[in-house]
Amino acid sequence: MKPEKKSLFIFLGTIFLCVLFSILAYFWDTPRQIFQKKTVPSPLLAFGETGKILRKLGSISPVENKQMPSSLTTNPVEFLRRASREKDKWLLLERFERYKDSGIFGYIEMKSQEPAVRFKIEVMKNGSWVEQVSSQITAKKVGYSFFIDIDSIDPELRFTFHNKEYPIYIYGVGFIKNDHHPLVFNDQIGYASFFQSSESNIVTYTKSGAAIGPLQETSHLTANLSFQKQTSVGISKYHKKQGSTPIDAIASRDHPLLNQLIMTDETLAAISIAKIPLLAIDIDNDDLYSEKYGILTNYDGHGREWERLGYARFFKDGQPVFSTFSGVRLQGGDPGREQGLINLRLYFREEYGTSQIESDKILNGSVKIIKRLAVKQSEWKEWPLNSPISYAVTRKAGGLAPATEMCLLYLNGEDLGLYYMVPHLGEKQVKIMLPEEDYQYFRIRGTQHDADWHFFSDFIETIKQPEIIDESYGSQLFDLENLVQLIFSYIINATGDFCQGVLLKGSSSDSRYFWYGWDFDHSYVDVPVEITKTENKSGERWEQSPSFAGFLKDDQGRKPHHCLRVNLFKRLLNEDPEFREKIKHLFTSTINHRVTREFIAQLLDYYQQILTAVDYPGGDEYIGILRTFFAERIPFLLNEMEQHYPTDPAIVCEVTSDTYPIIVDGYTKEGPYYGYYFPGSILTVTPGDSDEVRYWLVNGKHTLKQHIALSISSGQECRVHGVN
Repeated sequence: MKPEKKSLFIFLGTIFLCVLFSILAYFWDTPRQIFQKKTVPSPLLAFGETGKILRKLGSISPVENKQMPSSLTTNPVEFLRRASREKDKWLLLERFERYKDSGIFGYIEMKSQEPAVRFKIEVMKNGSWVEQVSSQITAKKVGYSFFIDIDSIDPELRFTFHNKEYPIYIYGVGFIKNDHHPLVFNDQIGYASFFQSSESNIVTYTKSGAAIGPLQETSHLTANLSFQKQTSVGISKYHKKQGSTPIDAIASRDHPLLNQLIMTDETLAAISIAKIPLLAIDIDNDDLYSEKYGILTNYDGHGREWERLGYARFFKDGQPVFSTFSGVRLQGGDPGREQGLINLRLYFREEYGTSQIESDKILNGSVKIIKRLAVKQSEWKEWPLNSPISYAVTRKAGGLAPATEMCLLYLNGEDLGLYYMVPHLGEKQVKIMLPEEDYQYFRIRGTQHDADWHFFSDFIETIKQPEIIDESYGSQLFDLENLVQLIFSYIINATGDFCQGVLLKGSSSDSRYFWYGWDFDHSYVDVPVEITKTENKSGERWEQSPSFAGFLKDDQGRKPHHCLRVNLFKRLLNEDPEFREKIKHLFTSTINHRVTREFIAQLLDYYQQILTAVDYPGGDEYIGILRTFFAERIPFLLNEMEQHYPTDPAIVCEVTSDTYPIIVDGYTKEGPYYGYYFPGSILTVTPGDSDEVRYWLVNGKHTLKQHIALSISSGQECRVHGVN
């Protein structure tokens, strides 16, 4: 071969080999990429229902996405991102696309001390359990992705773990379903909610997760998912990016929203003089009624993305109190929203121009500033003032409850009627109202699971024990005075559905837990009888629960109440005789000197004037019902105490004087005083001015003592008169 041809041959051969090796190199890695578009990258794809689906679609081969050690369990956002990434990978399977609308994508992080512990997940279908996934748990914390082939929004799942000696540790579980809000369970409250239908002794809770088992061969854990439909979120025309970008030209008096105001300041001022305080809120109509992003048409929308720009003006006695832009959202839970109740919440933010409102300009008895203001109407037309009145009674009894202010609400010029304003008791607002410490904040609402109580875990284990609990122990952990005052308010107001509110604890080592009450709308009215019609009437209105009978009965052998504070109070009453005796006298002191007949009369007079001013239908009848309720309620409660302690009947003590004021039990009285006292208590009387009373007549007997301390005994009179 000639040298020239040989060189050309070598050159062409070299080029061929380069191309060949390039192709081989390309396809050495490319099949993985190509194959990934045809399969599902999950360690569980070869098992259960998922595997069946994929086998129908084509062959199953090894996958790229093996189990990966995970450290993302403490952040729900990252947890969802990981689950979402897994979901996106699943959808790479072209023929698997048809399942994406009906299936549920899941993700679970676990580890096991035992080697290769088998587990499986099943779903209830047509009355039987159908296996969805099956795999082995390793000694490392690993994230497992899986698919549940079911279209239900509330499927029932069953988990089976074959661990024999050591528990399985779960660090997080997440589920994603198209067009629904994702579900994440990654803390003690979440796990308790997720496994609530399982046997309680199977699952225990740690600070970082849930420990499962070890289990018997026949033991399973069941869980019910409950997906909520995810509505479309639109953007207010005044936001470039809802919820994070400041509003354009917000400080300008030429803002478009100001040009749409229907009612003038002069009109609002005149109405507030003629009637009661008035709040006017103006919002662009699209932000209220748009099909895509109106907050009234999408009443189930929650969160910052459903906050809209409004302009709020508040007038009282003809004077403007504030006029400012604010964020506006719907307030309250879904049942009220579904029923058409329009309750609103105002957010004062720097980006809107005003970050706070001085609370004493709005709410009598409030403190500091308001950053979030709820504007609420009554849930029931026939009972318009239950929350404001019961809050006032609670505060008078010494409990913590928010201050309120009645107003007429005008929304875009439309008179929506009688409302009340109240601070929205979120964490930030409560900490502003109670600035003494940086309190831990825990919201209590509805039935509580044991895991909810990890917030005060140093107590929950003890309260479950059979040992005696006394006042000295309870007072180490709880502000028992706060507890007693709040429960007294429930009893006086007959507040059903009362296990709600805020639990707080300071950061200092000697700080004790205490409660801030809210949501007392079930006061005075027997809701199951009169509103929902689910029960038949039993007894008179003033005999309804909660009352002393429910708190003082011996409940041994019964299931504990779901409300921790009730269990604590009951145990103290039943197990500490000294505490029970103290409560008896504290209650009479509360009705004698705090929630008095005079206070109730003045309170109801005040609210009757408001109802009259706005021509509220049935207002006089409503106030009349409450007057009868309070007049009968106190004797009824005292009679219950006599029956259930037991104790001798209370004695009515009378204290009068030729001159006033006088001081009874440390409280100043400007006129004749009448109070209830159980035998064993002490009535103390002191002149307001030592020069005004020359001597006292105590049960008709003359004494020169200026300071009277009369021991109350059964069958004896209790009359004291000061002589000038």
